[in-house]
Amino acid sequence: MVSFDIHMKPILVRFETRLYELIRKVSTARGEDMADFIRLAVKTQLANLSYLNNHEKKALGILPRVMKQDGQERSEQQQWRCCPR
Repeated sequence: MVSFDIHMKPILVRFETRLYELIRKVSTARGEDMADFIRLAVKTQLANLSYLNNHEKKALGILPRVMKQDGQERSEQQQWRCCPR
């Protein structure tokens, strides 16, 4: 659960009923508030789009992307699996 922070700004988001109910169901099953679940989803998407730094990505459980010499992008975990030992 996120504590109150004077630096947090409120935002109103509307969801279609089906999506709202799914978010409610999943967040309840995870023992989270809907707002916490939605904040995590937004942060995860920002991390995937490379708008968060590697430290923030690691906190979310997202491995940083690395560029190989062949020009292909892989996560560090994928790089470990495909590189010869």
